[in-house]
Amino acid sequence: MAYQFERYDLDVAWEGMMVGGVAEGQFLGGPSINSEKRSYTVHNLSVHWTPQTISALHLRVGIDNVFDEFYASQSSKTGVTGHPLAGEKGLFLMDYEPGRNIKASVAYQF
Repeated sequence: MAYQFERYDLDVAWEGMMVGGVAEGQFLGGPSINSEKRSYTVHNLSVHWTPQTISALHLRVGIDNVFDEFYASQSSKTGVTGHPLAGEKGLFLMDYEPGRNIKASVAYQF
């Protein structure tokens, strides 16, 4: 969803992503411990400003994962490691996504 505030030369965009959970299951690499992945909702927000007086200037600010949701993407890798320090049962690994990310950029086209 995007909004344009022409009076301020400003574009604001919001993106929401709601993903259902994945039940525990068998993996191609062998059995694992509880491989279930919870459902999650992530919100991203961005603002883009290009002043009319300097049309070659572009300022962009964004926040990914606004509410700092702790989740593992349904396409992320999971499994059990066979590292000797992990013991006989191994260590269950799940790739969790990064938390909140704040970013900004300034560009000038000439």
